Amino acid sequence: MKSCFYSIIFVFFLLFINSLAFSYSKGEFIYSGYYFQDDDNLNTFDYMNDFNARLDVKDYLGQLGYKIRVASTIDTLNEARNRFIVEDMWLQYPLGNLSVKIGSQLINWSSMEVFRPSDIINSYYYDGNFAYPDKLGEPSLRLSYQFPTATFVFLYMPTFQKPVFPTAQNRFAGTLNYDEIKALNFDLNFLDNETINQYSVLFEFMWGSADINFNYTHHIDRRQPANVVNLNNGDFTAIYLPVDQYGFGYQFAYRNYLLKSELAYRDFKSTTMESYNSVSQLDHFQISLGTESTLYHPNNFESTLFIEYQKIEAVTESERASLGLFQNDIFFGYRLNLNDDASTKLTSTFIFDIERYYEIIFNLSLSRKFLDRLIIDVGLNKFMAKSQDDIYGVINLANLDHSFFKLTYPL
Repeated sequence: MKSCFYSIIFVFFLLFINSLAFSYSKGEFIYSGYYFQDDDNLNTFDYMNDFNARLDVKDYLGQLGYKIRVASTIDTLNEARNRFIVEDMWLQYPLGNLSVKIGSQLINWSSMEVFRPSDIINSYYYDGNFAYPDKLGEPSLRLSYQFPTATFVFLYMPTFQKPVFPTAQNRFAGTLNYDEIKALNFDLNFLDNETINQYSVLFEFMWGSADINFNYTHHIDRRQPANVVNLNNGDFTAIYLPVDQYGFGYQFAYRNYLLKSELAYRDFKSTTMESYNSVSQLDHFQISLGTESTLYHPNNFESTLFIEYQKIEAVTESERASLGLFQNDIFFGYRLNLNDDASTKLTSTFIFDIERYYEIIFNLSLSRKFLDRLIIDVGLNKFMAKSQDDIYGVINLANLDHSFFKLTYPL
């Protein structure tokens, strides 16, 4: 109820955003509809209708910069999906070559489209768009020092933001429904709401035409929880563990191709707890390779092709499967931009598992503007899988096939 109240107030504020004076401001209203095949389950919603609003404001007071980016959702059927999210809310001040930024921030050190080993700082809000989940702003202090051809970044994060998962009523939950979401601190005790010292560093530099970065993160994980059962009450629980990640990123342009790669080693802390027995996660490498290329056609059309590959290493095939959906997969994406007055775009993507038999995720969408401002997006998502010898994989999403309709009014 509180999130619904905040969302309504936020919508009224958006109505007057254009009358306010900011150097940069953008807002949008979005109606979204998701329509699933009937699963014969009276406890789930086979369609979702929600109204979304987003505000993005950036300005300066002298040298002091600030940004506010917030979003809200009101679901007409499922009150549990009503939300108000802070994505960016920070202040920034330059001190010569040093820039100081403090507040909630969206942080992305990955250049990949789908398989993103370096994108680990922000927690996700999974109770929405499956393909592009929103991120929760990470309260942090960011110090960035600019050299002539390099940048050094230090990030201090004093809190743990829990990822938000769909409730069992939401079809996006699939068959994986957590009863509890917990985290352990660096002493391997349960983390409540206390402050916890986490940090990350990034060194990025140019070498010829290549953009290279090295990064290290010491924090509570946000991506790969230990999935355990509480022996006292049978609750299926996700427990996020302390992790040290050592990362590397590399991208450069070669002729008409942008070549990208990322490597990360994840070193988890593990423990044994009376109520859960072993609480652990596998240490492993994540390797991601990708390329994208844009072709310009004589009729002013543009075609962009994306190809990415990811594999989890230093574990066995069965252990890989327990670490996530995309443990040895290849992604193909194609986007056709007509460059017409209606800004028409057609996008199609495939993800194939090359290790597990018949696991495919397919997406097709069309975006087009009409009546000068309104933007219509329509499409479908298909999840294809066969039962395996374990409980992992895309089979847990087999009932998520759906079509969608989105109507956006930018402000």
